[in-house]
Amino acid sequence: MSDRQADHVVFLCTGNAARSVMATIMFRARTEGFEVSGAGTHVVEGHPMSVRTRRALERHGLADRSHRSRQLWRDHATGATVIVAMAPEHVEWVRRTHPMVAARTATIKRLVRDLPAARGVDLAQRLATLGMADIELEAGDIGRIVAVAVVAFFANAAVAQLWGTLRRADPATNATNIITSSVANQGNMGLPMATLAFGEAGLQVAVLVFVTGVVLWSSAGIALGSLASGTGSRRRAMTAPFRYPSIYAAALGALVNITNVDLPVVIRESTRTLGDAAIPCMLVILGLQFHRPRLDELADPLATSVNRLVIGPLVAWPLTAAFGLRGVVADTSVMMAGMPTAVMTTILAVELGGKAPLAVRTVIVTTLLSIPSLTVLIALLR
Repeated sequence: MSDRQADHVVFLCTGNAARSVMATIMFRARTEGFEVSGAGTHVVEGHPMSVRTRRALERHGLADRSHRSRQLWRDHATGATVIVAMAPEHVEWVRRTHPMVAARTATIKRLVRDLPAARGVDLAQRLATLGMADIELEAGDIGRIVAVAVVAFFANAAVAQLWGTLRRADPATNATNIITSSVANQGNMGLPMATLAFGEAGLQVAVLVFVTGVVLWSSAGIALGSLASGTGSRRRAMTAPFRYPSIYAAALGALVNITNVDLPVVIRESTRTLGDAAIPCMLVILGLQFHRPRLDELADPLATSVNRLVIGPLVAWPLTAAFGLRGVVADTSVMMAGMPTAVMTTILAVELGGKAPLAVRTVIVTTLLSIPSLTVLIALLR
């Protein structure tokens, strides 16, 4: 006789009064060798199943008069071999509330479709092949995530332009404010923050937002900054992105990933070395340009901080709901819209006829203020 502990299957719905109850009772009646239980995400505990659920089960000769609703608490979740969610929102709730079991949680639809039916193979091993901690982004989801990022980008740029108009800022100042408002630190800060707050699922969404942001600032961002600086004609401003390597680098990187090209070691390692050196070089420039600001020099950095850290998320938040994004996907999109200004703006300010010292002050002020702002934002989202 085997001493192996039975696999524990937990069925999860919202109130643990109907869907998860029926799944639990039916699975228990039709299988052997499993420990089976049910739970909910938002439960008034201790209640019997609904009358409609009881009658539906009785029509199939099934019943469980002892059932009482229960919330999925940590101990229950961590003791499960697999958590079978009745709907996607239940998976998203587990990822937020019990991220340690995200790799053991999936919708019943996904498990029926993808779980390999291998005889003699342990259930936990079969589940591990699914990568359930990963989220499945459909083409529509990707388009909506990109749309949120695009709208937030142009909203930040528009607010910066409005601020410049109200202050009657000179072209160089206006260009710098637009650049620092629209180019966010979604890579070096955004990716680790998404992982910390929302796990691997959040990181996947954050990478998509980050790539979208790179494409936006290396094209529209440079064009808007060049146009605001007044250093050339409108036509020259519109063609400005093609004079900088970032847009070509982004296109080549996407092409390599899409075609799955295996780059020669010389090219791959050289590119990685240059990439690793980029941030230290920009930090050196940041240090060289910095000086203690006067109080009157903080107006623009503070305005950009409000734009980036407050207005960005406030724009993204209703957009995610309007576009039908939910859970980790929506939360990560909103959080990424609230990232501080990127160090890269110090280089762009110099190149586009802006004010590098102003860009430096803005990077430092937005980064410092993002510590409390992101703490509050993530707490609200979670």
